[in-house]
Amino acid sequence: LSLEWGSLTAFINNKGMLHRDISPTNVLIKFYDDLKIIKISDFGLVKRKDSILTSKNSEIKGSFNDPKLEMIGFDKYAIEHEIYALSRLLNFVLTGNTQIISDPKNKFKGFIEKGISDDLRERYSDVVEMHNVFNQIVEKNE
Repeated sequence: LSLEWGSLTAFINNKGMLHRDISPTNVLIKFYDDLKIIKISDFGLVKRKDSILTSKNSEIKGSFNDPKLEMIGFDKYAIEHEIYALSRLLNFVLTGNTQIISDPKNKFKGFIEKGISDDLRERYSDVVEMHNVFNQIVEKNE
């Protein structure tokens, strides 16, 4: 899990795009014998980072999107909001819950909290940083 999700989302972001609909239904996993293929699907809401084509009044879509978008508008979607959605997705993968459960025994608690921080400046600066921190936690706990 650690290598695949980070590589896929970093690739998308490095191409100057924001997915804007990161959710469990848009991550596809297929097993071929010993090979695991992970794909991200549904690029219907993709946005180039520098695009101004999204209207301020556009309806916000995406099940794991940052609630802050309701106040600032879907046209202001940025990497900090993608980080929020990825954090919610990883929380779901790790716990099976869509809600963030504050379990002090969860070794990923701080990781998830940073990704969904109310202060956008406290979130991971990009997917690569998030990916590296995630891998450090996994390696430390193996």
